[in-house]
Amino acid sequence: MFKIFHGSNGLKELSNCDLDQIVGLKFTPALNSFNQNDFQAPSLLIPQLQKCINLKTLDLNIIMNDNLALELGSSLKSLKKLTKISLNFFKQQIGLDGIKNLCEGLSQCTSLNHLYLNLSYGRVCDEGLAILSSTITNLKNIQTLSLHLGGYKFGIQGYQAIGQAISNSLNLTKLILQLNQINLDEQSSQILGTSISKCFNLVDLDINFAYSQIDATKINGFCSGIANCQSLQKLNLLLDENKLGDIGVQYLSQALSNCKNLKDLNLFLKRNEIGEQGASQLGQAFKSCQSLKKLNLYLDSNKITPQGLYDLSFGLQQCSSLTQLDLSILNSNLDQQSLTLLGKGFINCQSLKTLKLNLGFQNLGSNSASELCSYLSNCQSIQNLTLVISDCRIRDQGVSNLGQQFKKFPNLISLSINLESNQISSASVQNLVSGFSDCQNLQSLTLDLGSNAIDDQGILDLSSGLVKCKQLQKLQLAIPMNEISDEGVENLAKNLTKINHLTVLSLNLFRNNIQDQGVFALCQVLLKCKSIKNLTLNLRYNQISNLGVKELAKCLQCCNNISVVNLDILMNFSVDQQQYQKLYQAVKKQTNLVHFFHF
Repeated sequence: MFKIFHGSNGLKELSNCDLDQIVGLKFTPALNSFNQNDFQAPSLLIPQLQKCINLKTLDLNIIMNDNLALELGSSLKSLKKLTKISLNFFKQQIGLDGIKNLCEGLSQCTSLNHLYLNLSYGRVCDEGLAILSSTITNLKNIQTLSLHLGGYKFGIQGYQAIGQAISNSLNLTKLILQLNQINLDEQSSQILGTSISKCFNLVDLDINFAYSQIDATKINGFCSGIANCQSLQKLNLLLDENKLGDIGVQYLSQALSNCKNLKDLNLFLKRNEIGEQGASQLGQAFKSCQSLKKLNLYLDSNKITPQGLYDLSFGLQQCSSLTQLDLSILNSNLDQQSLTLLGKGFINCQSLKTLKLNLGFQNLGSNSASELCSYLSNCQSIQNLTLVISDCRIRDQGVSNLGQQFKKFPNLISLSINLESNQISSASVQNLVSGFSDCQNLQSLTLDLGSNAIDDQGILDLSSGLVKCKQLQKLQLAIPMNEISDEGVENLAKNLTKINHLTVLSLNLFRNNIQDQGVFALCQVLLKCKSIKNLTLNLRYNQISNLGVKELAKCLQCCNNISVVNLDILMNFSVDQQQYQKLYQAVKKQTNLVHFFHF
């Protein structure tokens, strides 16, 4: 059996178990607990582990120091059947003696094929790394190795130890190396790159070098190693907040061009001083990645020109197998020309089924988003589309034009649009909603119109359009900080009851002008829409009284079809604290409730 325990209460539960029957054990701290017994839990837990002689999987997230490491090492020696171990000692005080004792125990776990060890931001030194490296080398069956060593200033000996642990693990197929906020230089980069290049069976590589002041000269050696990983199918590189520049991205692109079997690629390159040349080099690299199916590319806060964006997107359309793309270029001084060229590059991406574009926080202008979508509409295979164009000065005319473009996506199943903070009024809402109401296959819609100037007429137009989405099952509407009153909510509620297949409903009406009548109207939706199973409702900072909260409590208690409730109705200043408590108690009495979260 597999058991999960939390804190001191978990220890009591563990004491009642047949320890030799447990094959999987996970122990974590009690959430938000300041109980002194929870701090003592590790010292009571560790001696019990040696009795779990049939344990195959162990996952510990506990307080650790040198003394406890001695006890844990001793207990591990008894766990001969252990195949998977996860030890999360983030920011724990384990010194050289602790590492020695821990490694003595690990060395006896000869059946291990999965090792996760988080020692980030602790007290590990180069000598400790050498001991750890020797231990890992002797664990001949390791296939998955996850080492978290962020926040250290290792010397060359330390990096050599890490490299030896990697290169000597001959059966390694998956490697996770978290080295964020470190002191990587040219020599240590070369050491790590060389060691990874010797892992001939590696198919899954996850590297975190974020926040490490890495420039082109420091990344070159590491990239040379990746270039030799011919078996790689999945690569995750987290390089945010460094100084790669165009030259560093060129080295990275050359490495990617050699990874012919890549199917899943995640590149985090935020704030790296990347310009036109760097974006163009990435585009060239993607042309060589003919097996690539999924790409997440984050280029936020760089200096990419319109031509660079075109070269990037043109390279992406050469990836004939690409079905899923998440591209983020927010806060990058893009303009209308940038989006036009970006869109042109996507014209022939016929295999794309899922596309997410995050283009927020820039001066795009009124027609840029609609022009982009006019090009994207050539990608007729798109079924899931997400557009984040918040705070981009789209305004009413741009939103109206954007809405008309959605009519050109006949195969859309899921649509998510973020138009937050775009100076939009109700005048454009009807045109916006008329576009996606023509998408007859639409099952999921997420629409964020927060911090605009939407009033009751806008809500009426919006909800009237939603009724035409006959297949809609999941609806998430975020309209916080607008100008909505009870009249708008009543119209919204009236139309929501006409959507027959809703199973997931999320309404964010934070900081509007809603009073009790609006709450009464929402209650009617919940009582009439028997298909709703998952509800999220945010009514914080409105003008609701005790009467409205009381009615909501009565309603939710009767909605036996709803199994998941996320509720935020705080900061309505006419409501007594006692009334909030009565609401929460009433919801908990609902017989079919599985999950209830409230603020």
